[in-house]
Amino acid sequence: PDRIVVGIDGSPASMEALDWAGEEADRYAVELVVVHAWSYPYLSDDVQLSQAHDIMQVDAQCVLDVAVEHAR
Repeated sequence: PDRIVVGIDGSPASMEALDWAGEEADRYAVELVVVHAWSYPYLSDDVQLSQAHDIMQVDAQCVLDVAVEHAR
């Protein structure tokens, strides 16, 4: 393979998948790509749309930061 791609959601199971993917990337000496996707749960009357977008980006970045640190 030319890269290994793994999807994460912050759950213990996705961290196990990340561990496996990291080992495979090392084994084949290829790039490890970590992907995070989400639904947009922040819609409410109390939160402005732009604020919701900012909150979503911060939450997603936190999940990715934890995954990247875990992979290292």
